[in-house]
Order: sequence, then structure tokens, then C-alpha cells
Amino acid sequence: MATAELQSSIRQRLRIELASHFQDAYEALISSGISRELAETSALEALGDPEATRKHFRDEYGSELPWLSENFPPKKPLTHDFGYLNGSKFVGCTREELIHVCRNRASQIDLAWTPASERLVPIQTIPFLFEAIKAGRISNSRVQLGCAFAVAAIFFMSAESTWIYSSWRYVALFVLALGVWPASVWLKQLREAYSLTPEQLRKEAEKSDALRFRVWFRIGKAPVTAGLLLLISVVTITGLVLSGIFLTEDAAVDRYAAHIGLDSRALFNGEWWRILTSIPAQNVWSIGLCIPMLYDLGIRVELAFGRMRLLIVFFTSALVAAGFSIALSDTLLLGSSGGIFGLIGFILSARIKDETILSEREWLAKLVVAFAFAGLLAFDLFYNAAHLGGLLSGLLLGRMVGEPKDIKPSPLIFACSMIGAAALITGGVGAIYVCWR
Repeated sequence: MATAELQSSIRQRLRIELASHFQDAYEALISSGISRELAETSALEALGDPEATRKHFRDEYGSELPWLSENFPPKKPLTHDFGYLNGSKFVGCTREELIHVCRNRASQIDLAWTPASERLVPIQTIPFLFEAIKAGRISNSRVQLGCAFAVAAIFFMSAESTWIYSSWRYVALFVLALGVWPASVWLKQLREAYSLTPEQLRKEAEKSDALRFRVWFRIGKAPVTAGLLLLISVVTITGLVLSGIFLTEDAAVDRYAAHIGLDSRALFNGEWWRILTSIPAQNVWSIGLCIPMLYDLGIRVELAFGRMRLLIVFFTSALVAAGFSIALSDTLLLGSSGGIFGLIGFILSARIKDETILSEREWLAKLVVAFAFAGLLAFDLFYNAAHLGGLLSGLLLGRMVGEPKDIKPSPLIFACSMIGAAALITGGVGAIYVCWR
């Protein structure tokens, strides 16, 4: 048994090395300006017999990165001539209905089928959908641009009557974050939508790996991420209700944070349990930001790296963030932002070399820079020390356990993930109990 496990472990390591050498050679050839097909062939030749290596690499590497599997996207159903993939559901329709869906939901539909296709294909490759896709992108960009301006205007007009207005730094930060930045992004996308051509749409479809990743991400199921979101939501809402938020809002929020938050004074007084209760609870002002970020990052980590690694990274990073906050700051820590920054660091440093993962790393790096700027601008509003600790923890864990989920976790990883899950649940129950008491 031990010999078989050792052989399996060696094969898994060799697969990783093979994929890494291929990806390095492939990226170097692409950067030199040659075509993707020639780069792939040349990179495979550098590893040995091209045909044998190609088959072995695609079989093994595709199993490690599910969105690269030859069986993905799936074959079309035979019940309708036209249709599209909505989440993980096949929806049959007529040609006119498909055009209507792509015009009104272009940002949500990636794959469709026609009588001419054997499998589901990117909607960008279906010629009669071009005008619908272009109109849908223009409409969506207009709506999002209007929402960005409206949110910024509402916040700015109501800021005078809120505590945030006590500092110009807060006003500048939120107007930039909620208005200027999103507006600039959607304005750029609106210009690109107006100038879109069929040739540009075909070039988008050529980025098949990125498309596969997006579809695979949308149809994937992530129960651990859903459990974390449910735990945080229940603990936060219940804690605020038990603290009397419907009676005296300001006093209730202060009492809620004081009961379960973490700072050095409470820890040195023997209230060590605050380390756990402070993780699943959220501040009122930050829950609208942390919940979407945890949803997005949690699904990515769980689907690509596995449930156990998600639990380990989130909980360990939250603990390290608590330690940094106690050592470097006297701020009352409350929330899971340290664990979220750990997920960011984990993705940035994980040992997977793939262009779709690398493209994810680009926007995550920009997000870290944006939070660093926000932390400097409103240093008393952000948990800068905790964010730094969580990010460093995630970067380290990415190098230690950042392997594809198909590589079987060691018993140590399994044990640590179970401890993390139990600690998070215990912290949530403890937070509710303290607020109720």
C-alpha cells in the first residue's frame, strides 16, 4: 500500500513538472511572436515525442485543470435546434428567442448551439448573433455607467448627514471607489461596445481557455463557500439584532463590536475566545464589500484547489491577520477581511501555471494596490495590519499547498481543514452566544 501511494505521489509530481516545463516553453514562444499552434507543437517537441507527449499532457494536465478537458464544453442536446447554456442548465429555444436572449443577457450567456454545431460553442462564433451581442453590450454598459454615477451622487448628497462626512478623506475615498473608478471602467467598455466589429468578436472567441474558465466557474458548485457566506450572514445579522439595532442603532453597533471584537487589551485580560468570535462576524459598513469578495474568491479557490485548501487558507490567514492586528495596531478587529486577503494571496502565489489563472492574478494584483491606496487614504477605517497579515499568509500557503484539487490532499491538510471548519463554526456560535448574553 505504501509503495502504491509513493508511486502515485511521484506520478502526480511529475505531471506538475511536465505541465510547468511545457507552460514555460509555450509562453516564451508566444512572446516571440509565433502562432499558438506552432508554439504548442514546438513546446511539446522540447519535451520529447510530440504525439505521445501531446496526448499525455492533455490527458493529465486537463484533469488537473477541469476547464481544459476535451469533454468541456459538453455536446448539445438533441431536443432543440437552437439553445444556450444558462448556468448549468440547457435551455432550448428558437433562433429568434436566442437572438433576444443574447441582446438582453449578453453578459450572462457564453455558450449556445445551432443546427451547424455538434457541441456548445461561444456565442461570439455564431454570425447571426453579432448585432444582438453588440446591442446587449451597449445597453448593459449604459445601465452600469448610470448606476455608478447614481451611487456616487446619492452617497455624496447624503454624506453631510452621516458620520463619514467628519473627514474629507472618507468622502474622497468613497466617491472614488463607488463612482469615479466604476464609471471609468464602464465608460471604457461602452466605447469598446460602440466600436465592436465582427473581427474583434472572433478574436475574443479565440481566447478559448479564458472562455472555458468563465463557463466552468459559472456552472461549478462550491458548498464550502456557500457555508462560509451563510455563517457570516447569520452571525452578523443575529449579533446586530441581539444587540438591539432596531432600538438604538449607533449604540447597538458599538455594543456588538465591543462584545465580540478583538484587540490587545481584551486578549491580555484573558478573553482569548475573541480570536474566534471576531472572524465570522462583520462590521455593518464592510459586509456589503466582504460578502461579494468572499463569494467570488471562495468559489475560485474551492473549484480549482479543493474544499480543504479553501478552509485552511481562509482560517489560517484570518488567524495570522488577528496576530498582525494585535501586534501592529490598537484597532478593534472585527470581520473576515484577513481571510479574504489570504485567498487573494493564495491565488497570486499558487503553483498552477495557466494563462487563465495568470489573467486572474492581474486583476487581483490591481485590487491589492487599490486597497493599499484606500488604506493609506483612510487608515483609521481599514484594518491595514490585518490585511497585510492575511495577504502574507496567503502568499506563503500558495507556495506550500497551492496544488490543483485533483492532487489528493495529505492527511495533515485534511486534519487542518477539519480543525479550521470546527473553529469557524465554534466562533460563530460563540459570537451569537456572547451577544445574546
